[in-house]
Amino acid sequence: MRTKVEGLLLNKTDFQERHLICSLLLRTGKKVSVLFYGGQGGGKKKKPSQLDLGTMLDIELSVSKSSSEVYRAKEWKAIWRAEKIRTDHRAFTAICLICEIAGKIVGEEDLHQKDLTEEHEGIFRVVSNALFYIEKAVDSRNFDMHKELTVFLGKLLGEQGVFPQRENCCLCDLELTTQNVSLLNLEHGGFTCQNCSPGRGDTAMTRELWYVLGPIGSEKYPELVPLKIENKGVSRQLMDYFFYQFQMNQGSFKSLSMVFQL
Repeated sequence: MRTKVEGLLLNKTDFQERHLICSLLLRTGKKVSVLFYGGQGGGKKKKPSQLDLGTMLDIELSVSKSSSEVYRAKEWKAIWRAEKIRTDHRAFTAICLICEIAGKIVGEEDLHQKDLTEEHEGIFRVVSNALFYIEKAVDSRNFDMHKELTVFLGKLLGEQGVFPQRENCCLCDLELTTQNVSLLNLEHGGFTCQNCSPGRGDTAMTRELWYVLGPIGSEKYPELVPLKIENKGVSRQLMDYFFYQFQMNQGSFKSLSMVFQL
């Protein structure tokens, strides 16, 4: 069994008086459930908890039976923490949704396997980049929740192989431009032209989404820092596309309504 792991904390649940059971996204792109004894902090020495949402942890696990569904942490330390995000409720709500999305799309890791594959490590990279650059944006007072969510979703869709088709109309194959793009077609997985979808939807918002997906699909995270999004509905539209592609129930996401009410 592999006992040394590193992972991002996606969610946590109180267990008894002072313990926590946490879901962690490992570098392999899969998750594990870990029991942290005393993870809530407190006690006689009133120790603070290091187990905050989005924290990157270095953990040594106790050896457990292969039939166990929850691993036990022997020792742990924080490698990276979202210090500034906790001072901005909008940013914290955004990472709540990001961590919730990640927790629902990744599979469980079996640490008892001799060789762990890294075929899904791209998911870890997307989530860790999203958290890092949100922290950086809050620190520089340049945080735009809808821009950060749009970049995260675009990168995640690309990693999962369901990035919207944007070069040509997904119905007639006409080359698309900002002048003739009309609609993001959820069923066909791409954008349509005005000839195929005349007068449907919010064309201005669709055109902005089509435009920003260009650099999101081709450039690395650091190069997207200057990206601007004028229409807040762009992130909501891409979120609907994400839910359709993964056949997920929007009502099952606790943080979704908080994000789009802000």
